[in-house]
Amino acid sequence: MQEVAFPLRCDDDTIPEDAPIRKWCYHLMEASKLMGMDLTNPVHYADWMRDAGFVNVTTKILMLPGNEWPKGRDMKLRGQWMLQNGLDGLQGFTVALFTRVLQWPIEEVETFLIGVRKDVKNRQMHAWWPV
Repeated sequence: MQEVAFPLRCDDDTIPEDAPIRKWCYHLMEASKLMGMDLTNPVHYADWMRDAGFVNVTTKILMLPGNEWPKGRDMKLRGQWMLQNGLDGLQGFTVALFTRVLQWPIEEVETFLIGVRKDVKNRQMHAWWPV
């Protein structure tokens, strides 16, 4: 099994707690829990597989950078892919959960996403996603 896990991570404190990207992440996690489809579930997969009777279960967490901030060609390329994927899908990942589950007005969601997009593109913010 392979899946991006929430919340996003940052190892060097370059993303303030009040940054839109962090708020977005927390709001998505809240909405997903309310729907019974918790975005933090991937951390439980290995235990669930063992509970189901599988043996020799291992967990390997890979780092998927949120944009091109890391050093190294391979990590920069992964960051480019994630940046494009994130920007292309941000509205789709967000609107239904924020408007239907969290009851945000669509105008508030669209305004909020302006700041999230800015953060997603910001190479000074060293966000990464555990996969």
